[in-house]
Amino acid sequence: MSEPPPARGTCIKVLFVEDSITLQLVLTNAVLDMPGLKLAGVVDSAADAIAAFALHRPDIVVLDLVLRAGNGLDVLQTIKADQPTCCVLIFTGHDGEAFRRRCRALGADDFFSKKSQHQELMQRLRELGAGATDHSPTPEELTV
Repeated sequence: MSEPPPARGTCIKVLFVEDSITLQLVLTNAVLDMPGLKLAGVVDSAADAIAAFALHRPDIVVLDLVLRAGNGLDVLQTIKADQPTCCVLIFTGHDGEAFRRRCRALGADDFFSKKSQHQELMQRLRELGAGATDHSPTPEELTV
């Protein structure tokens, strides 16, 4: 189903692809409080997601399907073609069975409904970060 997190002692980078400013803030604040996880970025369009993925090489991508511009299915397909081991967690309001099947077929590691599974997403992120160790950012990381 999903790939194991990076080796113990590494910081796990998370990229959020979400067009709701409110959810961007909620997700960002949650990840900043989770040991072992580091925020790689927050973007709201498909093009920005693909560019941020290429630049930051995150270990985890939390991906909405409906974006400001473009769609999450294209982002999912691009990420999995480039780096199949990246853990992609779908977090969307479009949670019908057809969307779930399509995301699984494209390689999504897990699927969470915005309508009812916010806590489950947070728990999954905590689990993924549990084996990692936080570190102080390097000067290069601060300028990204």
